[in-house]
Amino acid sequence: MSLMSFIERYFRDRGCVLISPSELRIPEDIAKEIDLAVLDVKNIVVVKIIRDGLNRKLLLSAAMKAAVLREYADKVYLAAPMEYRLVIDGRVLSENGLGLLLVDESGNVMEVLPAKPKRTRRIPDAYAKAFSELEKQIEIIRRRFDELNAVVERVDRLMQEVEALRKEVEMMERELKEGRTRGGLVTTQVAREIEKEEELPSYLRDNPWLEILARRKED
Repeated sequence: MSLMSFIERYFRDRGCVLISPSELRIPEDIAKEIDLAVLDVKNIVVVKIIRDGLNRKLLLSAAMKAAVLREYADKVYLAAPMEYRLVIDGRVLSENGLGLLLVDESGNVMEVLPAKPKRTRRIPDAYAKAFSELEKQIEIIRRRFDELNAVVERVDRLMQEVEALRKEVEMMERELKEGRTRGGLVTTQVAREIEKEEELPSYLRDNPWLEILARRKED
């Protein structure tokens, strides 16, 4: 990824919205000095990127150009590779209200010096309205997400209850089957004991209907 991509990601991760420098309605010769323009909740932020080799004179030239941008934006940053920390004069940048972003080889962006906001500038009404609508939509999404989480929790509880009922039904079925089996064995044994202990007519002895009748009685 390029230096620009890392810086864009840095601002996106902080909730900023990228805009085109042409949307700022500033002179073309000034706009060409802006490498990146973003909008946060309260400020128009612009960035000038130093891409060339390590050079103190180049840094001072970029700082002078960036200072002019403060007339058209609320915050102005210089951005450069991490090695520029060796030649940066933080005092010069601070006196001009400029911030500094340094990017290491892994693409991590560090705000070495925060930019001083220009309090006299006001965000255009169109941008303010857009952010207001965006905040409303975010709040709606947040509420819907909370509602969805509540539904998921209720479904999880219901699934747990259904599983408990399923296990209970399985246990009742096993007990019922075991009871029927034991009942059949007892009935058969009772019928045999009756045959042994009581004097029955010959036509009732070893009669299959006797066992059936005894089972019905037991049921």
